Order: sequence, then C-alpha cells, then structure tokens
Amino acid sequence: MKNVMNNEKLMNNLDDFFAGKVNVKPKFLTQSNGEDNGLYKVDLSKADARKGWRSVIRFLPNISENGVGDSSITKISHYVKMSTPELSGAFDSPRNFNPKAQCPLSNLYRTLTNSNNIVLKEKANALQYSVKDYSYVLILEDEQQPHLVGKIMIFQYGPQIKDKIIAESKGEITGEECDVFDLANGKDFVLIAKEIKSDKTDKVYPDYKTSSFKPNSSPVKLFKDGVFKTIPVVEADVNGVTKNIPDPAIVPALKNFLLKRDHDISDFAPKVLTEEQHAKINDIIAVLTGQKTAGYTSQNSSSATAEDFRMDDELSSDSGLESGDLSGGDDDDDFFANL
Repeated sequence: MKNVMNNEKLMNNLDDFFAGKVNVKPKFLTQSNGEDNGLYKVDLSKADARKGWRSVIRFLPNISENGVGDSSITKISHYVKMSTPELSGAFDSPRNFNPKAQCPLSNLYRTLTNSNNIVLKEKANALQYSVKDYSYVLILEDEQQPHLVGKIMIFQYGPQIKDKIIAESKGEITGEECDVFDLANGKDFVLIAKEIKSDKTDKVYPDYKTSSFKPNSSPVKLFKDGVFKTIPVVEADVNGVTKNIPDPAIVPALKNFLLKRDHDISDFAPKVLTEEQHAKINDIIAVLTGQKTAGYTSQNSSSATAEDFRMDDELSSDSGLESGDLSGGDDDDDFFANL
C-alpha cells in the first residue's frame, strides 16, 4: 500500500512536472551544506594541509530593530551519544539559567567517573560537555569559502578564542584596552586553525592558539556589490572621554547593513528542558547506571551532532588586508546608499 501511495503522489505531480512547475533534483544537490543554520564554521577538510585554515572575521554587536543586546550568548550543553539513537542528542544545562542549579547530566557524569566499577566508568564516555559562545561576525576573507565573504553569520567559539577577546578588553596584548565588538574602534580577527591530536583521547580537533586580532583598531567595513568600504567616523565626547563613533550620517546605512542577516543569534540561546527531555534524561540515567536497558522510543531532542561538541573552539585564520586595503571607486555617498 505504501508503494501505491508513493506512485499516486508521483502521478499527481506529473502534470506539474511537464508544465515546468516541478524541478526534481537528486538529494545530493538539495541536502544542506551546513550553512542553513547560519553558523560560520571551520571545515579543515577544505583547508591546505600544511597551512591549515585561514580566514578573517569581524566581531559585531548584537543589534536588532528594538535595541542592542549582549554581544555574545553563552550556552552550556551536554551531548549524549549512545547506541540507541532515541536516547542520543543535545540537552541545554539548567545552569544556563541558574549557576547553582542541579544539572542531572553533570551529576550523572560524576557518578559514573567516581564509580569503582570499570564498566560504569567507561559509560561516562557517552556524555560530552560543551560551553560555547555565539556572536555575529562579518566575513572579511575566507580562502576556503569565498562565497561567504561579505556575509553576516553567527560564529560559535570556545575558550581559546574567548580568552583572546578578554585579553584585548584588558589591554594585555598591545597595552591598550579594546572592545573588539566596537563598530568604530574594534579589530579584525585573523582566524587560523590547524589540526592536532589530543594525547588523552587520541581524537583530532582544530586548534586556534595562533589566531589573533590585528594590532591596530579600525572602523568596521560594509560590503556592497563585491566591494568593502570602511565607514567614516567622527570624534565625540562619550561620558567625558573623546572617542571615535560612526559618522551620524552613515548610521542609517550601517544599521540596515547589520540587520541584513539570514539568521538570528537568539535561535542559539539556551532553552529550558522540556518534559520530554526530562523523561529522556531519566531514561539515559537508568540505562547508563544499569537500572534498565535502552527502550525509549521518543523523537530525538535535538538536531545537534557530536561535531558541535568538539574540543575547545571553532575556527581561526589569517588574512592579509589591513583596514582600508579595499576601497571602491564609487563616491562614499553612492556606496553607502540603499544598503
């Protein structure tokens, strides 16, 4: 009966097909290439094996039509990988909302690793822990994915890159404090990622320790018709301190450009566990502690994969263009108009 129904469906679409209304492509042309969720990720398989991954991004503030939010969203998550697919998936930790909250999966991990039972200790490997930050970034250069240049995407990063942002904010690198998210005084970030192997787990993962912010601050660039142009800035008194701010005349175009993005960072914000997820966690605990065998048949809790829980950060890379290297031949007014 199932085959008959499928054939009927095909026949019903046949008239539309011959009328040119249906374009049937093979699945390998229609499957997601990993960009549909708006995340900017490093794929070392696309990089030169010797040089590693190389690109340049600019961290951006989190603006919306209603105002400005935190420039990054931090999310604590667990990924459970088990032989039973129904029990595998990602779960946001309750500690995202209350640092003192009890996290059942963290407690389970401690129970398993502290056990005197070797089998239980090994079962702890099914639990992976991740703390990631999410921020908007402008792709300035990307040797591996040139089609992404000029796009505003969401960058997922871990401790290595977060520590570099903190170091810039404290002036530990150049002696001058820098808010890298500042539109007029931030810095472009050179992302370099190289493949290394963990001594403890034997797993291969990208390392970002050679990534760095460019030494000099610069205004953000806007992208239009394949060309970047640096926004004009003016000096202003801000809380008794003289600093550069975007030229008020350019603010409407700047706002429009920053809001021209395909995905919203709030989509990656941590979510409160649902009743279904709580039930699934209870089954995970029961299975991993040997109280019962796997038999949970509910749907997966998340589309996230183990790849999203890789060790440490996300990407990193170098570019070669300093601020002002790219300039269009058009007049500034023409370039920034209708952005």
